[in-house]
Amino acid sequence: MRAKISVLVDNVALSPQFGAMHGLSFHVETASRRILFDLGDGTLFEENATRLGIDLEAVDTVVISHGHKDHGGALGRFLEINSRATVYLDRHAFEEHFSVSERGARPIGLDPSLQDNLRIVHADGDMDLGDGIFIFSSVTGKEMLPESNSNLHVSENGKLVRDDFRHEQNMILTLPPDIPEENGGKPLHLLFGGCAHRGIVNIMARASEIIGKAPDYCISGFHLSSRTGGAVSEEYIAALADRLMGFGNTHYMTCHCTGTEAYSSLKTIMGPRIEYVGAGEMVIFS
Repeated sequence: MRAKISVLVDNVALSPQFGAMHGLSFHVETASRRILFDLGDGTLFEENATRLGIDLEAVDTVVISHGHKDHGGALGRFLEINSRATVYLDRHAFEEHFSVSERGARPIGLDPSLQDNLRIVHADGDMDLGDGIFIFSSVTGKEMLPESNSNLHVSENGKLVRDDFRHEQNMILTLPPDIPEENGGKPLHLLFGGCAHRGIVNIMARASEIIGKAPDYCISGFHLSSRTGGAVSEEYIAALADRLMGFGNTHYMTCHCTGTEAYSSLKTIMGPRIEYVGAGEMVIFS
């Protein structure tokens, strides 16, 4: 086994055996590391981990994709049950974040009382975490930014302004080949994202620059549906599918804020290049 990915939190559950809620969390097991990419909110990550037989005390690395509580709200609970892992967030992740609608501004940020915890690393730019783990926030492209970002804001100098998602980071996991490269073996590159607020096309483009080729797999929400911002247009989805199909032979495993309706539209266009992974799903790369 080169790696095993287990979905601990998603909006959709694989079966009634697993809980589901608005949020995201992946457990990633490699030969040398136990990683949590995002945590969701509440205790669902813990409950579904128990159902899957995953020992959360053995996790050594946590990467939180951005400063929204549906991705990092469970950080306090995780720090209680795990005494060893290092947690990586972007240095802007603990800023005050809000979802704004006609009903007003609803806080959706992380618990600020945790930001000085000594086990948290406030990443400032791209970082190599060793063992093939690379986190990056250096996404500068502006192509096809999600339409459903419009209701998301951050507090600056006491005023709410549109979020530029400088607090968003992604992860590349490079898995070594099963056989030596001189005998034809090739490393496997997995790209992990949370909501892709900076645009999945732009994140894919930056990951391709870092790797030197398109990633083999992209595992991420695409933010095509929002509880307060609504869903994006079918025209946007069609254009997005066309752009994603242009990245080499990348296989897409989407989830969470993509939304099941938008996923169905993407699936119609992209066919076997895309699939949905929900809570309780386990994917083994071997």
